[in-house]
Amino acid sequence: MISINKIRERSGLLLIIVGLAMMAFILGDLFSSKPGQNAVNIGEISGENVEAADFEKNVALQEEALESAGQQMDENGREQLRNQVWNQFVRNLVLDKEFDKLGLDVSKMEYDDIRFGKNVLADFKNNQAFVNPATGQFDPEAVKRVFSQMQERAPLYWQSQRDQIIETRKMAKYNTLIRKGIYVNKIQSEAEYHATNDKVTANYVVGRFASIPDSTIKPTEDEVKAYFKKNKDLVKYKQQESRSIEFVSFDIRATGNDIQRTQEDMNALVEPFKVSTDDSSFVANNSDTKFFQAENYTKGSVDPATDSLISNGSKGTVVGPFVQGENLKLVKVITNSKAPEVNARHILLKPAPGETNEQLKVKADSIIKEIKKNNNFADVARAISTDGSAQSGGNLDWFGQGQMVKPFDEAAFKASKGELKVVETEFGVHILEVTDKREVDQVKLASIVRSMAPSKETTNEAYSKASAFSLNNNTTELFNKGAEKDKLNKQSAPNIAPSSKFIPGIQDPSQIIRWMNSAEVGQVSEPFEVGNQFVVVNLTLITEEGEPSFESVKDQMEREVIKEKKAATLAAKMKGNNLSTIASALGETVQTATDLTFNTAVLPNAGREPKVVGTAVALKKGTVSQPITGENGVYILQITQNTTAPATKDLALSKTEVAARYASRIDYAAFNALIENAKVKDYRYKFY
Repeated sequence: MISINKIRERSGLLLIIVGLAMMAFILGDLFSSKPGQNAVNIGEISGENVEAADFEKNVALQEEALESAGQQMDENGREQLRNQVWNQFVRNLVLDKEFDKLGLDVSKMEYDDIRFGKNVLADFKNNQAFVNPATGQFDPEAVKRVFSQMQERAPLYWQSQRDQIIETRKMAKYNTLIRKGIYVNKIQSEAEYHATNDKVTANYVVGRFASIPDSTIKPTEDEVKAYFKKNKDLVKYKQQESRSIEFVSFDIRATGNDIQRTQEDMNALVEPFKVSTDDSSFVANNSDTKFFQAENYTKGSVDPATDSLISNGSKGTVVGPFVQGENLKLVKVITNSKAPEVNARHILLKPAPGETNEQLKVKADSIIKEIKKNNNFADVARAISTDGSAQSGGNLDWFGQGQMVKPFDEAAFKASKGELKVVETEFGVHILEVTDKREVDQVKLASIVRSMAPSKETTNEAYSKASAFSLNNNTTELFNKGAEKDKLNKQSAPNIAPSSKFIPGIQDPSQIIRWMNSAEVGQVSEPFEVGNQFVVVNLTLITEEGEPSFESVKDQMEREVIKEKKAATLAAKMKGNNLSTIASALGETVQTATDLTFNTAVLPNAGREPKVVGTAVALKKGTVSQPITGENGVYILQITQNTTAPATKDLALSKTEVAARYASRIDYAAFNALIENAKVKDYRYKFY
């Protein structure tokens, strides 16, 4: 006879088979290309259509792969999966063409090398699943073992992971090729040198927009319309297709009876959990969270009585059930032992352009001698460390093994108390001092978690209320009156794009967005079950793509007209060349900005003002500017000093800075440029 546990274990596979069969039936009818019919396209990438049937086939395969690896898919997970599959279509049709042109590939030998060979990727080295528990070190054999088990037990998931690793590796190679191709010429280097080193000192007066209340300026309708006619074609006013909605929600909350039933179910698990010899399977079969992972218990995180039972429990002790947040929890002590911790501080040194880590180590050795001589570690850390801990004297407080990057972690736990060591990591070169050591209690738990979820009856009651509201208030007018009468919290969500995945105040709004994209203005929806509530929606506005209507941008443009009028009023008071007189008329004082450069965007005591700073750099000594309208007010400048950097042949630093700026953009800019060139069109919102 098949045991209950075996049925549970096989039910996941059964659900996958049934789900895929139903999906195939539905998609076969909805999306399949029948004789005489055109295929349904859900997008266009580089001029090629993406057919719905191909897309759904890939989604189903990926879902099956995840399910086979034990990952349970909820609606939110499926939506994320659809996005991942769509992004994969984009990458395949855009990036693979580029990779093929360049002959970029990943051989079997390289694939193995970056997982468990001599050039292992950081993602593998830092993954706790590949750490030998006995040594705390990365274990190549663990990688081989995990991938072998994955291939045997979940081949679809194994293939998905392999493809993702290879695709990521190809992209890294592609970006490296571009990065290696960066060349900064002499003209660019000189321009950067002068933009950074040519300096201007200026006195200035600002007439601040905030000094004139908005309420004192009333633009006429004709003035706003004139501004609209002149500026409606600007990119910032271009109108995107969108919908605006209002909605009310009906919460689904667990009742006292619901909580009592969950409590009774958990009580029945206490004795079986105590005698279980396979905690992983027991948790997977009985917990809402199906993945077993030993949980480090933090002392004091539950009520005192429960905390005492857990902290003092021996191996095998079962505690609970007890309430934690929105859940009931039943825990079993796996280990209760001592674990080492260190208290340390450090100074982080990063190489300057052209400087190597070996040179930094020499510098670190001389700094250590200075610290030993003067006993001033904290002062030195505050003065020269490039880490955020510098302001606290380099203090890192207490930490356990595995919490820091590997080289730092190893050095910290091997060092003696008070020892100063030089450690090289991916962040730079550290001067490390362990200030104290101790052992702390470490309790690890196996946890069964059950949500205190509402019962079917409670859910049905909430649905009945939402459904009655929807039926009785099926127009915008009735919707508003009904919400007021029932004292419901009506919320608004304006300008939602058809392909949006987010609506403020609504968890996983995908089904609402699908409805919204096919509804008419004034239509009221049936209840949508979203998270722990039912939501009823009223579509209030449809905005078409293209040139904005006057009404849609009227308020925004009115603010701009007010700003222009303020600028004109202030400029009229700012005549003449005497800054003191102008400042007096405005009730301001003359300010001084020293050492402004072309690369400066901020004006002291005024805020971000790139236009004003740019104008200042272009003016000569003694010049008094005309009024300049900036972000926060109107300015008049008087240049008191120009300092032109001396000519130099040593442009290495400027060249390096420009190259670094370009290089920092490559990882996202190259991909985005390819996507933009591919003219990707996503029509999924019309179907899902």
